[in-house]
Amino acid sequence: MSNDFLGVFASSFSSDAVQKGKSLLADRLHTRIISPLINITDSGLLPAGLGSKPLDDEGFPTQATSLVKEGVLRSFLFNAYTANKGKAASTGNAVREVSRHSRRRRYKPLYRAIGRLLLHSPGQAFQHSPNGLYIVDAMGVHTANPISGDFSIGVTGLWIENGEVAFPVKKLSSREICSFLQ
Repeated sequence: MSNDFLGVFASSFSSDAVQKGKSLLADRLHTRIISPLINITDSGLLPAGLGSKPLDDEGFPTQATSLVKEGVLRSFLFNAYTANKGKAASTGNAVREVSRHSRRRRYKPLYRAIGRLLLHSPGQAFQHSPNGLYIVDAMGVHTANPISGDFSIGVTGLWIENGEVAFPVKKLSSREICSFLQ
């Protein structure tokens, strides 16, 4: 489910969206935006990964770019144009559409990690986040607004206490999730 949520908000890491004021992350650089247990990296270097290749469409080397480290927003994704405009370096994220010859942000595999451990199973998440909600299904993720961050969804999952499944959770709304987790 984290991939679904990350997919909705992936465009928020685009420097183009930030520069145009169309990202909920604008003005949030170097601030905590998520749990300190979460790291998010954009990488064009994953062997056989979708979108992995040595150079972007402007000839800049692709790289692993740490976007969020320990919950703190560290970087955005730049092509040559947005890097020049933002007085930064390209992160190797340019894409040219053959039909229009316009620059567009390419979303290479974003991967997330808890602590230093790349998640491979729910059990690993439970060990590193001993109390919380493990979401197994969400209805309405596609309705999330990536610019404002507003969302209203229903979820089904498992409540975790002390690293173990405590009880199932069914049809919880986003408002109920927030109150449930406090």
